[in-house]
Amino acid sequence: MSTPLLEKPAKTISKMFRLPNKIDDTPPQPPRVDSKLTQTLVLARKKVRNGWVQGRSHGPGNRVCAGYAIEESAREIKGHTPMANTLIASANSMLMTAVLAQTNQLFACIPDWNDRSDRTHAEVLCAFDLAIEMSRK
Repeated sequence: MSTPLLEKPAKTISKMFRLPNKIDDTPPQPPRVDSKLTQTLVLARKKVRNGWVQGRSHGPGNRVCAGYAIEESAREIKGHTPMANTLIASANSMLMTAVLAQTNQLFACIPDWNDRSDRTHAEVLCAFDLAIEMSRK
């Protein structure tokens, strides 16, 4: 004769229904919303990834230098407004801070860094990656 379910020992029931030892009561985190600064840097990086140029602001095939990519991206996000100019200045500053952290060299402006003959496309993308990471903190 079988024992009714309610009469089975608690140990047997706990084997049937695996309950977590600890319940996580932390609320779920909302998805991260990037700041306008981060959005600008991400968009500028995408533009540089798709085509990079040295010695001028832009070239054939939508190729852009790092500085021009930032200007275009900020204006796409904020339009031709004073706020876009503030965003450009902030993004330029963040990129130059990343460059300083990577190279341990201080450059007067983005073109001085971007246009060096020994600068590589990969180095520019890495600087944007670091700037984006820094802007998220």
